[in-house]
Amino acid sequence: MLLTACTTRIGDFTLMSTKNVEIGAKYVKTGSFEADDKAFVIIIIPTGFPNMKTCVDRLLEAGSGELATNVVLNSSWWWAVLIGQSGFDIKGDVWKRASLGDLRSGQDVFELQVQPDGRQLLTNVKNPSESYAVTTEADLKLQYDQMVGQQ
Repeated sequence: MLLTACTTRIGDFTLMSTKNVEIGAKYVKTGSFEADDKAFVIIIIPTGFPNMKTCVDRLLEAGSGELATNVVLNSSWWWAVLIGQSGFDIKGDVWKRASLGDLRSGQDVFELQVQPDGRQLLTNVKNPSESYAVTTEADLKLQYDQMVGQQ
């Protein structure tokens, strides 16, 4: 039996989202989650086409959130004679917009801010030294294109 496989780390992202997020809004972490978007290939016929955006969307949906921090995004595939699979998998901490109850509970609340140089940061309201830099869709595409160009 012939079996081959490969996993490539696309990148580690401080903060990532495929949703429109509001600058100045407050956010709370809902937890750490994992998601994927994969498709089988039978002989040479794909049963679907994995999509990186769908993978990120599934992560956000798993945590009922709008953005994710500490994100690790991988691309993987395997092949065993006549069948194989390819796709993306992702892990990260998911955040949702803070409700009034979240704000009153004393839970760590973060605010999405734009810095004078144009960078966006998710910053702890109580401890401003704790922050996450925003990774945009353009940053993600550039990193992916660089990874594909290296292969």
